[in-house]
Amino acid sequence: MSLALCVLIVEDSENDALLMVRELQRNGYTLTYDRVDTPSAMAAALDRQSWDVILADYNLPHFSAPEALKLLQKKNLDLPFIIVSGSIGEHIAVAAMKAGAHDYLMKGNLARLVPAIEREIREAEERNKRRTAEQALRASEERFRSLIENALDIITVVGGNGTVRYISPSIERVLGYKPEDFIGRDAFQSIHPDDLQSILTTFNTAIQTPGRTISVEFRFRHQDGTWHVLEAVGKQFVEPGGEDSLVINARDITERKQVEEARKALQKEKELNDLKSRFVSMVSHEFRTPLKCHRPVGKTPGTLF
Repeated sequence: MSLALCVLIVEDSENDALLMVRELQRNGYTLTYDRVDTPSAMAAALDRQSWDVILADYNLPHFSAPEALKLLQKKNLDLPFIIVSGSIGEHIAVAAMKAGAHDYLMKGNLARLVPAIEREIREAEERNKRRTAEQALRASEERFRSLIENALDIITVVGGNGTVRYISPSIERVLGYKPEDFIGRDAFQSIHPDDLQSILTTFNTAIQTPGRTISVEFRFRHQDGTWHVLEAVGKQFVEPGGEDSLVINARDITERKQVEEARKALQKEKELNDLKSRFVSMVSHEFRTPLKCHRPVGKTPGTLF
């Protein structure tokens, strides 16, 4: 079964180009190829279609392999670039490899041509896969960062030693601080003293228990000095470097708590008023009901004895 291969040959000698073509065909490849020997012709060929590999002579009358390599790089194309030359010193070949060429071989030793092309095509495919994966990862990270940085809740990453490794910009909107006020500092420095011991115990439990989600409420000092009630959930995770950390999602529930307290106060007041109302009704009933007089048996009205 023949394999399709698109080859761009940078070569001024048509005979030398045909030798490379025949070597590839002899090894089972069906070729689409073009031969160019000037920068403009190479640029036009690169714009015209995609290529699997570029084979370039080192020295041409109006062009050279280093110039061809720069042209390829300028177009941001990652194609296997193999120098096939009749005379090239080792130091020149090494310099070309450092500049970005993938391999070099002598025209008198074309037996290496097919293995070199196949190897470089495989490596180019792997590079492309890695780039695609890295681009997808960067896109995912950018989306995640955008979500985090625009979230209403405060997202915090606390290291196992209790220092803040990351805190989202929402900290400024919610509590008046800038993120840099907390990065690298003690995560518990602004927690109300009465809540601190409970929070420390919960934090240590979460750090030591992978997969466990914690849920806590605590008071946190606002930048203006007032105390706000935060509701938070957190979960332990292991960072790429192997360090245990806790990611915490916290929101300000101060207004909700105030509403709850006001509702409780109103309910107590209502209950007290209901109690007072029942008491007043009972007393009024007693006053409206006359007491009955009891006469001794056998006595008639108006007699004392």
